[in-house]
Amino acid sequence: YNFTARIPSGLPPSMVVRGHGRSQCEIQYNIKVHLVRPGLLKSDVRMTAIFSLVGESHDVPPSPAMAGPATVAVNQCCCINRGFMTLGATTDRTMVHRGDTLSVAFCCKNDSTTNIDYTDVAMLEVISWTAGNHAAHAAKTIATNRFMGNPEDKLMKQHSSRDIAETTQGASKEIFENLNDSARNNTSKLIVQGQVVESYAGSIIQVQHTVTVRSKTACCITDPEVGIKVFIMANRTGEDEFIPTAVAIPNAMDIPMDSVVMGGVPANAEGEEDDDLPMAFVAPGGADGSIARLAEELSRSFNSQQAIQKFSLSPAGLQTLSTLDPQSYGMIVGKARMLEQPKVGAQLASFMKSQGGVTCAHLAAGVKAVSSVSRVGLVKAVAPECSDRQANAGLVAEELSTFDAMMCEAALSAK
Repeated sequence: YNFTARIPSGLPPSMVVRGHGRSQCEIQYNIKVHLVRPGLLKSDVRMTAIFSLVGESHDVPPSPAMAGPATVAVNQCCCINRGFMTLGATTDRTMVHRGDTLSVAFCCKNDSTTNIDYTDVAMLEVISWTAGNHAAHAAKTIATNRFMGNPEDKLMKQHSSRDIAETTQGASKEIFENLNDSARNNTSKLIVQGQVVESYAGSIIQVQHTVTVRSKTACCITDPEVGIKVFIMANRTGEDEFIPTAVAIPNAMDIPMDSVVMGGVPANAEGEEDDDLPMAFVAPGGADGSIARLAEELSRSFNSQQAIQKFSLSPAGLQTLSTLDPQSYGMIVGKARMLEQPKVGAQLASFMKSQGGVTCAHLAAGVKAVSSVSRVGLVKAVAPECSDRQANAGLVAEELSTFDAMMCEAALSAK
């Protein structure tokens, strides 16, 4: 008997990871078959098959990101100042697939009396989970490259406190210019390979990935470090498919077919399959159509856009979505799944058109609430819909880093 089921989008991938001690986090999916055999002396037959589920894969336009430039005081033994170092880094994108190569460029300006021994560029994976009142995590390095330091970069000059502002401003500008000039920066290639778990942000389990650039100095001296969050997805569509195979019934299992009772999950009113698998019921907070109710539904949904669309089907829900204030707009976009945040921002903007539309204050609240990897995408998706973009685009730019503001300059410009 053939059997098909639609798996909801947004489910976390199958994985097993061990933390410290006996802590373990496992996500497992299986198919259970229950064959009912009527009759007093006939026992039912049950079988379970485990299958692996990979995460979602999306083809998204490359969106570069930048960390820094950040100037830090270089101290020996926490209190003896030896000058300053300014470090900055960029990645050619923030969303990558397993098997992809991520390009990382970095620059370091050394205004201290200590040498840089080497600079490590690494991609880190941190998986954290909670159970009851307990929490655990596991961390590992996915890929790393090392660049040896150049003693000629050392500036043999102590800095006094009055030099801090001038040094910081000049060094940050120089690093920023160098990062945009391939001839003056260092470039590292990190390959996303091996046993890498796709990025995921849930209420119990979080899988986070960060590209770090760390300059190593001598013992007991400050090591400057910057980081950029990235989102790792499954292999590109068609490269990592699960193909089920038929399993023969053991010869010792004699099941008369006239005793088999056929059944299944009934279809919905439209005759289509339900998208969502049954979940443990949690009473939503707040009244119907309230922001509190929508927030609760988003926290339990694997598909944020679908949850908002269902919420809008009631008159009260539609009224709420049409009249969102900036704080509520930011809260809803921030609670959406990371991959969906830009699309949710645009979805909310479409509901608000009937009541004056989305404004730059709404978008600024959204930028402040979402993940760093979603900010540029959110601005590009929503800024063209802002009714006051010409007058108040600065509200959005204030919530962006210098680099992100450059990436969003065209989107924030008035028509």
